[in-house]
Amino acid sequence: MEELRELIPSSQSLESSSDDWQVKALNAGRIESSLYECPACGNKTVIYRRTESGEIIAIPCKCRKIRESIRMMKRSGLEQSIRGQTFESYHAAEPWQRNILDKAIAYAAHPEGWFFIGGQVGCGKTHICTAIVRKLLLDGRSAKYFPWREVSQLKGLRGNDLTEALDALRGVSVLYMDDFFKGGTMASDGKIKPSAADLNIAFEIINHRYINRELITIFSSEKSIDEIMELDEAVGSRIYQRTKGNYLYIAPDSRKNYRMEGAL
Repeated sequence: MEELRELIPSSQSLESSSDDWQVKALNAGRIESSLYECPACGNKTVIYRRTESGEIIAIPCKCRKIRESIRMMKRSGLEQSIRGQTFESYHAAEPWQRNILDKAIAYAAHPEGWFFIGGQVGCGKTHICTAIVRKLLLDGRSAKYFPWREVSQLKGLRGNDLTEALDALRGVSVLYMDDFFKGGTMASDGKIKPSAADLNIAFEIINHRYINRELITIFSSEKSIDEIMELDEAVGSRIYQRTKGNYLYIAPDSRKNYRMEGAL
C-alpha cells in the first residue's frame, strides 16, 4: 500500500529521537495485522517520542482513522472490493474508459467538490468509485459506504435511532452513495420511483453535506443528474452544483457492459 505522509502530529521528527534506545526500541516493535499494514507504527497505532521533560509519550498514528474506515467498509461488505477494485485494476482499453480513469485519479489526488458517475449498467461505476474511496482512506480520511438499497432500513428507524443513523451519513468525511436512487415504489405513471420518504432522507443527507463544503460525497447511479432533477429538483440541483467538473455520464449502450464481455 501507498506510504502515508506526516504520520507524526508533532514538530519533532522520529529521527530526532534516534539516539534514545528506549524510544527506538518501542518504535521498532511490530504487531501482526490482517486489517492494514502501516510502515510507520508497525501496526501498534501509536508512535513513541520523548518530551522535553523526559517523559515517553505515545502519539496516535494516522493509521487509526484508516483502520476504522476499513472496519466500516468491512461491515458494509466492501472489504474485498477495496482490495481488488483499484485504479490499476480498472479496465481502460477504450477512450471513454480512459477518460473515466483519468478524471477519477485527478479527483482522488485533489478532491474538491463531489464526484458523480451515472449511466450504463456494468461500465465500472462502482469499481472506479471504490478506487477513489480507497485512495482517500489511504490519505487518512474517514469514509462510509452507503448502498442506496439500505434506505429501507433507515425508514424503519424512529427517534434517536434514526437521528444517529442519519448523523453517521451526514457527518462522515467521505460518503460513497452507491446505486443512488435505484429502486423505489410504483408511481401513478407506472414507473419505479423513490418514495416521498426516500426523497426526504436523501435531502436530509445531501443538504447537510452541501452546506458543509469540506465533506466529500461520491455517487454512482444508473440515473443522470437530469433524471435526478426530475425526481427532486432540490436534491438534483445540489448534486449538480457540487459535481461541476467531476460529473461523468455513460449513455446506455450494452456494448459498454463489461459483465457481458464474451456474450455479445
